[in-house]
Amino acid sequence: MFGEFGYADVSKQVSDRNAELKRKKNALKKSIDKNEATITRSGRDFTDVKDSLPETLPDTTLHVIEDYTVAVVLISYLFMVLSFIFYYTSQAAVFTTGLFQSVLGSVLVTIIIGMIFNYIV
Repeated sequence: MFGEFGYADVSKQVSDRNAELKRKKNALKKSIDKNEATITRSGRDFTDVKDSLPETLPDTTLHVIEDYTVAVVLISYLFMVLSFIFYYTSQAAVFTTGLFQSVLGSVLVTIIIGMIFNYIV
């Protein structure tokens, strides 16, 4: 290797390694092309679905049962608050004072419950 014609051995090794790497590169390119063709062929099954969907999907989801349940619970809570205001006002000695106290109490309880639910959820 270090003799008079050592460069010939080194250049032969380099050219052999270069040829080997080119073969590997070509084999990898063929493999990639084959896999991309398979992906393209299998992707055709879903082109109609892809075309019908928007480019970006929204992050929020609509759960019908959960949304109706929340609506029913809110209506029930509103009915309970109105019942409390009516009962407290009818038991108060002065109408306006009873109305003010019951509305203020309902607002405070609603705020506290909202903060608790916000912390839980």
